[in-house]
Amino acid sequence: MTRKQAVVLLIVGLAATAGLVVAHLLLPIEAPWGTNRLLHYLWMGAGAASALGALVWTLWPRPKPRRRDAHRDQARRRTFALLGTMVLVVGLVIFGEMHREASSQDRLSGDAVADLRAIARALGQYEADHNGAAPAAMADLAPKYLVPGHLYYAYRAGPAEVPPPAAGAASADAKPSYALVQVRPTPGAETPQRRDPVVAYLRPGQAWAPLTAILEKDGSVRVTGEDRVTGYEKPRE
Repeated sequence: MTRKQAVVLLIVGLAATAGLVVAHLLLPIEAPWGTNRLLHYLWMGAGAASALGALVWTLWPRPKPRRRDAHRDQARRRTFALLGTMVLVVGLVIFGEMHREASSQDRLSGDAVADLRAIARALGQYEADHNGAAPAAMADLAPKYLVPGHLYYAYRAGPAEVPPPAAGAASADAKPSYALVQVRPTPGAETPQRRDPVVAYLRPGQAWAPLTAILEKDGSVRVTGEDRVTGYEKPRE
């Protein structure tokens, strides 16, 4: 690789990196988080394609110079180009994942955490009125104990918020975005098994990154990974 070729590769590589960073910073767009997940993976694919192009350009066979010292210089530039490409690729991947996770954390820490705190208060009032019994489903809390709007998070499409579905709407959108974790008695046991530490949670798939929010037994609410609650979905669907 000649000095001119190395300079061209450096300029193109930095320009492509800057373009990919700007493109990712433009997300989340005015679209559902599911769409943004797809766009994120397309962005990752564009980064991989750019890296592959840089590697092919770097490793493409070129005429061997007559002078041995010139050959060593070209080999050294090629090595630096390969290392630089790998560093940029790894940096882009880390940046993309950190950016979407930070954006999802920020979003969930606002709306979802506020909803789950309201749900925690509603659960306390419901159990007080029903001799400690928990509701069978999240929808049982509204409208007496919980404002219906706190049942829905999926309607919040990215950074744009639209009204929740109408009460009683016969559509998939009317399904509460949050779910309760029920107590499962141990077969043959005299007393029910200890309550699961998770009391309620935001259904997976509501955020850009694979994150969700949970209400724990002690009343605390926090954002965590979707794998924390995916096990509760299968028995209830």
